[in-house]
Amino acid sequence: MALYISRCSLEVNGAVITDFKGFTEKTRTIRKAVNLMYKTGAAELTQRYSGDLDYVTPQENAIEFDGITGGTLTVEFDNGERVDFGGVHVVDVGDAAIDGENELVKKISWIAETRNGSTGATA
Repeated sequence: MALYISRCSLEVNGAVITDFKGFTEKTRTIRKAVNLMYKTGAAELTQRYSGDLDYVTPQENAIEFDGITGGTLTVEFDNGERVDFGGVHVVDVGDAAIDGENELVKKISWIAETRNGSTGATA
């Protein structure tokens, strides 16, 4: 039976975040098709790093995401793999949703300048 990653832990500027419901690293476009006369080629693109965090707001000591700019975000998966984002900027503190029975959840959208030290630039 194969095992799959089902958990991760997060750190923002060195502070461990335990109050989150979901983490999403958005799509990175690596290449795009280039239409040529008799074939299709591929062009390397500069990668853009971004994602979302579903933050469960605690009653006390909530993180103020508005001020995070040029920060770090480290994601550690339960298989030991780590992904380090540098130059992290929060771009949106989204809607806060609550249904009267569950916790208050805010969607935090962010962008990053580097992923594991790579800027995503192509030569």
